[in-house]
Amino acid sequence: QRGLQLAKSAHFLAPDDPRITYGVGKLALAAGDDALARDMLLQAAPALPSEPEVYYELAVAQFRLGQAGQASASLATALQSGTSFSQMSNARQMLEMLNLLATPALAGRSASEVRAILKVDPDNAPALAVAAMIYEQRGDLPAAKQNYERLISLCPAYSPAVKQLAQLCATTPSQHEQAYRLALRAREAFPGDPEVAKLLGILEFKRGDSIRSLPLLMEAARALPGDGETVYYLGLGQYQAREMPAAVRSLRKALSMNISREQADHARNVLGSIK
Repeated sequence: QRGLQLAKSAHFLAPDDPRITYGVGKLALAAGDDALARDMLLQAAPALPSEPEVYYELAVAQFRLGQAGQASASLATALQSGTSFSQMSNARQMLEMLNLLATPALAGRSASEVRAILKVDPDNAPALAVAAMIYEQRGDLPAAKQNYERLISLCPAYSPAVKQLAQLCATTPSQHEQAYRLALRAREAFPGDPEVAKLLGILEFKRGDSIRSLPLLMEAARALPGDGETVYYLGLGQYQAREMPAAVRSLRKALSMNISREQADHARNVLGSIK
């Protein structure tokens, strides 16, 4: 921490010196201040074209912040520089993992490779992200949760894992409180994501808070017009809030959509109770 503070002081005195800026970024990355690391390395990298390792370290910071697309671009820049650097093999491996994240349909074919990486390095964050995705695809939800939880413990700002873990925890009633806490974080990271709005709206409804749930569910229903489950919970939330005409409209609409038999039976019972 003292080294980072000294580097910050040096950067304050010489903000245009790319080597000092790089030093701040490198130390910030080691200290876990990923946002500062990203900003400093992003500033230093173009000014140090003969040092592709700066782009690799930038990619690490970007990934930890949930910016996988930007991380892939930084890795590609590092690897296409034509200059060898000490982390080149790690950069290639990381880019391969990020490519798998970007093409989920192909990830399962690389399961053995991902397992081999994690056997050597259990804290390899990109490999953990791919492993969690593969387990989720295969329906092994406990293993997926375990990998997402490990990833979040290593990279708390990796918001895609926060969102996925929230969705997985929401499937188990005993984990709804954990899902709720994660969904709040996901909403902050993805304020315009209708899936997150739906998830948080449903969880707010189950907590008995129609004031919070209704705006979220209405937002999700507008963005997901074919999602019957969203309309179903919107109707229940409106019923909970004693907005009976709106509840009747929503529940009748949900019955005409693709909802589960259990949800349809409950919707009919609620409609039958409205006078």
